[in-house]
Amino acid sequence: MKPFIFCGILIFCGAPVGAAPRANTSPQRPQALHFARGATSLAVRGFLGHSQNRFYTLKTRAGQKLRIRADSAPRTSGYGIVPLLAVTPPRGKFNGDKTAIYATNSSRSGIYKIRISTNLMASNGPSGDFVLRVSAR
Repeated sequence: MKPFIFCGILIFCGAPVGAAPRANTSPQRPQALHFARGATSLAVRGFLGHSQNRFYTLKTRAGQKLRIRADSAPRTSGYGIVPLLAVTPPRGKFNGDKTAIYATNSSRSGIYKIRISTNLMASNGPSGDFVLRVSAR
């Protein structure tokens, strides 16, 4: 009888009281980028943790010259990273290119989808600050 009680105490004491918090596996909601009235460019600062992505959207008109650039920000936290862009044009498909600079003449009005990630092969560390610069003329 004693071994049974002892075993029950171990099971009870080792059982978790509450459910462990789950990692956020849902994709990040994209942040819409907007130009200030009369402005043709903007800059957004952000931080990328290890294996994180940041998502943005940008509404453009047909015929606009669009330039998107991602740079490492001064070392304020983490390490110096090399950010990469993956851009999907309006009603288009991502072509598989990841780059630091994306430039195009927008042939269609619509929403560009922008994803920023870290080039882990070229970065000094797994996380750090970035600056996203966008211009449309």
